[in-house]
Amino acid sequence: MLKGTTPTPWPQVLVFGGGISGMAFALGLARSGVTARLLEKRSQMGGMSAVWQEDGVRLHPGVHLLHASTDELRPTLLEMKHLMGDDCLVVTTTSALHFLDRYLAFPLRTRELLPALGPRKLAQVVLSAAAARLESQRLHLAGRQTEDSFDAVVASAFGRSFYSLFFKDYTAKVLGMDPKQISGEWARRRVPMPSRNDLLQRLFPFYRPRKVEHPHPTFPVGQLTGKEGLDSLFAGIASQMSPMVTPQTETCLESIEVRSGAVRSVTLRKAGHNPETLHANNSSMPIVASSIPLPELVTRLSGDIPDHVRSNAALLKYRSLIYVFVEIHRPWLHKTQWTYFQSPHLLFNRLSEFSNIVPMAYGPNRTVVCAEISAQPGDEWWAAPERELVRITKQHLQSVVPGLKPEAFGRSWVRSEEHAYPVYDMGFQLARSVVLAFVDSINGLVTLGRQGRFDYLNMDECYRMSFDSASKLAKNIAQSRS
Repeated sequence: MLKGTTPTPWPQVLVFGGGISGMAFALGLARSGVTARLLEKRSQMGGMSAVWQEDGVRLHPGVHLLHASTDELRPTLLEMKHLMGDDCLVVTTTSALHFLDRYLAFPLRTRELLPALGPRKLAQVVLSAAAARLESQRLHLAGRQTEDSFDAVVASAFGRSFYSLFFKDYTAKVLGMDPKQISGEWARRRVPMPSRNDLLQRLFPFYRPRKVEHPHPTFPVGQLTGKEGLDSLFAGIASQMSPMVTPQTETCLESIEVRSGAVRSVTLRKAGHNPETLHANNSSMPIVASSIPLPELVTRLSGDIPDHVRSNAALLKYRSLIYVFVEIHRPWLHKTQWTYFQSPHLLFNRLSEFSNIVPMAYGPNRTVVCAEISAQPGDEWWAAPERELVRITKQHLQSVVPGLKPEAFGRSWVRSEEHAYPVYDMGFQLARSVVLAFVDSINGLVTLGRQGRFDYLNMDECYRMSFDSASKLAKNIAQSRS
């Protein structure tokens, strides 16, 4: 490989980002007979779902399970299952919610929710919900709509009382902003809205379907993962895209030069090496596929980039996560894979425990809990020393887990994810549409996936979008050469 800025022959396609989107794109190219390089800035492929290893311990950043987002995507789920091979596990999911100082099954069950609310709160919730429905009907008859904010949309659906009790503080805690500043699109995408006869069902903002019923009779009911998380999915993709795709880790995109509406050169850098610049030549058209965060991609574009594209890209924000992993000398901490914590006074939003998917994953009488903390670069928690994050996490765990003693704690580890959730603040749709319209117009550049499209997509949606985009690109390449 030539170093520096010496022009080198252009590979058919460069794919930046080795998460599920980038890997699925590379797989689509390989199956179409197109060679590519798959470039990932981390030390391993898999993106945010990859399992980390520290001190010989496998750390799962949350419990990632596969399910079909829509009926049309069920064949995609089956395809991903086949890629995982014999390592695939079918999981019946279990979740709990810490709400009003008690643990409730999630999705919420009426027989548990009513005693938790008590007569007074229950009366307030019911009356408020009824008033909200009447107001919604009045506005509909008058040809008017509520303000399109998370606050207004959810309060209109559930009533102001239950919204304030359940959604308001938790949403502000997770996304780091006043729900009045969050777009109503976030509510429509993430909150199952109640039907006329289903007002208090499925209330949690990050609800996932409990099971997947596949149309093929041999397909089992459940969600999917592997014995070591989703690493088997990434290994299956890597195996099938070889030898057409060359993977390269610890390599990042530095810049893309755009002139006359087309990619003319790309500069990348592998850790510990000089930059490598690849140029267009007379026999090959530069093609770049990117699943890196859309605003970051725009900052790496040079040349003919309008100012209004850059200013709109700067408006697109992401919410960050800090993962605090705590080893605990117990077979399990909770008997659920996920436990959500609604109180704004607790540091973490959610605990996940892989031992409840694979018993004894960490050996006898030992589990590792992953505590997810919402943060933002520059804020108090993002800048906090790791030892302080661990100390407070342990303190808050003891406050919500009866009988958990200090001597039960073992080792701990801290990792962070800067681009965890795209933030759907008020006006994000316009900013996103401006940026995507420009990026999509650049000949030789494709942006895809949750990060690249600034769209809260599930893994099956990312896989299908990316694979299909690669197949379409391969056809275009073949037609251009015929």
